[in-house]
Amino acid sequence: MHVTALRTNRLRPGALLPWALVLTLGLRVAAIEDAVSARDFGFRGLEIYEFKFGTSDLHVRDVSGDGTEDVVFINNRASRLEVLVRRADVDESVRLPAVEATFEDRGFVVDQALTRCRIDDFNGDGRLDILMTGPALGLQLALQVEGGRFDAPQSILIPDAAQVVDLEAADLNADGAPDIVVGRRANAEILWNDGAAKFSRRTRMSYSAADSVGLDTADYDGDGKRDLLFLFASGDLPLRLRLGDGRGGFSMEHAMHIPAARFFRTLEPAAGAATIGCLLQNGTVFRHYSVAKREVAAAFDREEATPRRLPLEGLSSKDPVAWIVAQLVDDSAEDFCVAAPELSQVHIYAGHAGGLRSDPVKIDSLSAIRSLHRNDAGDLIVFSRQEKAIAVHMQGRIDDFPRIVSLPAQPLATTMVPGENAVYCITRRTNAYELARVGLDDKAETRTQVLSIVNDPSDLVAFALGQDATGLLVFMPYQQPRMFRIEGDTVSAMDIAQFRALADVLKPASVALKTAGDGRSLLVSNGRICRRYDWEKETYRAVEQYNPESEGAELAGNCFAALGGRKREPVMYDRSAQELIWFVGEDVKRIKLRGGVPDFSGMSPIRLKRGGPDALVLVGRKDVQLLQDERVAWGLNTIGEYATPADKAALRFLVSVGLSPTADLTVALVDPRNRAIEFVCSAKGALRRVLTMEIYHQPAIGRPTGGGGLEPHALASGDVTGDGLGDLLVLVHDKLIVYPGD
Repeated sequence: MHVTALRTNRLRPGALLPWALVLTLGLRVAAIEDAVSARDFGFRGLEIYEFKFGTSDLHVRDVSGDGTEDVVFINNRASRLEVLVRRADVDESVRLPAVEATFEDRGFVVDQALTRCRIDDFNGDGRLDILMTGPALGLQLALQVEGGRFDAPQSILIPDAAQVVDLEAADLNADGAPDIVVGRRANAEILWNDGAAKFSRRTRMSYSAADSVGLDTADYDGDGKRDLLFLFASGDLPLRLRLGDGRGGFSMEHAMHIPAARFFRTLEPAAGAATIGCLLQNGTVFRHYSVAKREVAAAFDREEATPRRLPLEGLSSKDPVAWIVAQLVDDSAEDFCVAAPELSQVHIYAGHAGGLRSDPVKIDSLSAIRSLHRNDAGDLIVFSRQEKAIAVHMQGRIDDFPRIVSLPAQPLATTMVPGENAVYCITRRTNAYELARVGLDDKAETRTQVLSIVNDPSDLVAFALGQDATGLLVFMPYQQPRMFRIEGDTVSAMDIAQFRALADVLKPASVALKTAGDGRSLLVSNGRICRRYDWEKETYRAVEQYNPESEGAELAGNCFAALGGRKREPVMYDRSAQELIWFVGEDVKRIKLRGGVPDFSGMSPIRLKRGGPDALVLVGRKDVQLLQDERVAWGLNTIGEYATPADKAALRFLVSVGLSPTADLTVALVDPRNRAIEFVCSAKGALRRVLTMEIYHQPAIGRPTGGGGLEPHALASGDVTGDGLGDLLVLVHDKLIVYPGD
């Protein structure tokens, strides 16, 4: 994905279809002026320079620092990075001059096939350097010595170099040094520049969607700070925007819908917010978008909403997602805490009035974490079945290494004992299961009792039932749960007659407590209905039923939440319809969630501001989604639209070009089917075509012997002739063509 300020990046949602195209070579440019307006730019006799096939990624920058812009592009067939520095003594009267008569060759041989290159001053010496990437050697940086000459490229080690799909360079933390953003299919990585082209500090960024195909960095919201934009190959919300704070931090993902399209490109002006150019799938329409914050109805009053997302790191595909919502790092807001078992860490995403902070507090803990809990003292309790232990992270000293408490026998699942600094732990002996009560105090004892279950439990939930009694729900994969009433040393099993929900196969997400730690009012969802049970006379009695009246409903999880400032009401997630459902009196409220919650693991209210309303977190295996009662939402706003009048047009890509001194935006639209370039301008108004230019070649110059496909395959603009006018440069087949401005 490219940006232009006269730098441009591509976002490609899919492979571009090849089109066989034979170009006729000639000495003139056929310029067809549009009648709608007089254009304020044009071209004189073209220059044609022949290279080997395999050129790509064209840039026009003043590399040598002499005030005239130079030409840089990849030349893979010759294993070179071409750097063409324009000579000052070019004889303008010579038709079709040789490349050596027009440019000084400052290019160099590279040791891998290149896919991207970026130009910036990485070591702060005032000279532009070149960053390159390829699947064999990964990142390489060629530092400029002077006058467009470069030292041998030095390698910057990155993992998974063959998975890199895009590369950007920009100052993301306002320290004056360009940082590097590497985009892979599965994740992105920021390499922070120390100012001397050293990149020892790095940040890995996960995605909440699958299969990234491009990234870009620009100021999309107009606050003067660099943001990140990612494009994904599929899904209803393929664009994900992360707003930058100017200090190297980024917001939660704002997922945005885009129409079916064949090409995207960020268009970055000299001043103001960046915009996005899009070619729709039909190949005839160019649409110009801004990224805008729109006034909308309050989130919980809308029929459809797009939650913000935070990708989760270090989750295991075999272990359950272990998470809690609790106050852990701040006393004014609740936080979202999730285990990262693959990293042997716990990640705490701090809550604040605006949402969740995207850079988590990372705490080293046990490996293969199975569950998280919080005791009444505010300590974080971490359980590892593999290590057969509990880790206690003390409140107020959350960053300190935890105290480790060993568990008896082979522990399978744990939960906190309500109101006590102890855990219940189910362990497996040779021929039986035992329930152990393990104190977490220094001198606490461990008591065990035989438990009448026949299969390994996956999760436990314990809650108070009043009168010194505790309820213990034991969940087992693909089986009905078991429930036990614990009073002192007495453990008694409850049957289905005492709690009818035990007849169904349930997961922990299907059961919610109206009040934390108090099990005297439970919400249980299963299939198409949800029921509230109250504890009365040693039995759970169903007192209310919530029925969304949908034949295909799959109520996968629930909670009690005060949405929109109301009192706490039952809220359910229908996985089949991807809807939130809750009941207010006799009314049924529904919100369609754009994109749904893949691999739904549970939901919970979260209080992000003391005294404020509840927000809602929905947890999946790849991300956590947050829905707040906000009246604004980020999305794409259509600025203008242009439809080509050409017959059988097939617009394939676009480039922002700096040719018109009076237009706010000038875009070159490439139509390979008609071997033409259309120039469209906007000057604080509608988009209008000002010029259509056919691409000609002359047989004497040499017909291409192969290649075909998308031609021309790269465009750029700049002042390479040094006359103060914008020039157009084109890579087509094996030629570099320069159209000097006139």
